[in-house]
Amino acid sequence: MDLPLRIEEILKTKIEDFKELNVDSINQIFEVKTNFSEYILKVMTREPLDDWEKNRFVRSKYILELVLQNDIPVNVPIFASTHSYDYYHSYLLMTKDEGVSLKELWQCMTQTQKNQFTTEFANILNLIHSITIDKLTLLKEYPISDNLYWKAWIKKKLLEIEDKINVLNYFNSSFKTSSMTFLFSNLKYLDDRKLSLVHYDLNQNNILVNLNDRSINVILDWEWAILGDPLIDYISIKQDLLAENDEALNVFNSVYLYYEEDQISHFLLLYYEIFNLLNGACFGYLYHNPSIENYQLLTNKVSTLINQANAILTGDT
Repeated sequence: MDLPLRIEEILKTKIEDFKELNVDSINQIFEVKTNFSEYILKVMTREPLDDWEKNRFVRSKYILELVLQNDIPVNVPIFASTHSYDYYHSYLLMTKDEGVSLKELWQCMTQTQKNQFTTEFANILNLIHSITIDKLTLLKEYPISDNLYWKAWIKKKLLEIEDKINVLNYFNSSFKTSSMTFLFSNLKYLDDRKLSLVHYDLNQNNILVNLNDRSINVILDWEWAILGDPLIDYISIKQDLLAENDEALNVFNSVYLYYEEDQISHFLLLYYEIFNLLNGACFGYLYHNPSIENYQLLTNKVSTLINQANAILTGDT
């Protein structure tokens, strides 16, 4: 049996499982074994909500092929299906890579190992962010001049956040107004940003490392990769990958090429952090796992970040 037929047989056995999934669930991951190889099969299990979702695996395959040409360690894509059936809507087949998630190992690593990892990762991120707009036309959701594309993309997301946040009872009206006013009124600082490929989901779960030498085997989950400002990846590194490890962050900064220590960069790091927090509250983990305590913590954090960002703009830092 050839591989596509083998996959179809596997998916048919999962029909009832897919039907029981929450409507917010979109991806299911399976291992596929043949006599000679092992693969990862990522399946979209519900109807896509828009063209972005409909084409996510075709787009992912394109991105994986592109980054492989730049010596970035990723799963090798085999093929992507865009066919829609009753029991699935598309899938992406990739090679399986061995390794352990960085999240499992990070606390067990010595500082020397963390610094070595950070150096390797910064060099990889330099390669990712060197992939510029001329190679990324297929990532553009809509036709618009390159220098304004990122601002338009963020504004589109802000409108989605605004619609969602207005129906969330956990936030008071004052917070909703102040946070969205801050984000919309400062969109002007996104004009003419130098754009590149950004991963947009860099966290410790999405990096597999070698169990023996802690080197990076593969960077996972490129479905959210976009044409954007490299700072949106940098803030993820500060928030998650290297959080609370100033020594490793200093090592990273000594190798990484795309962050400049200036007023606008400092401001935009806070801006993107606020954007990420509210996006997560409206569409991410917090939205699907709500609690009054967590929303209050987020409200306090966002309010503090807004004050810090405004202080930078007014020169009161």
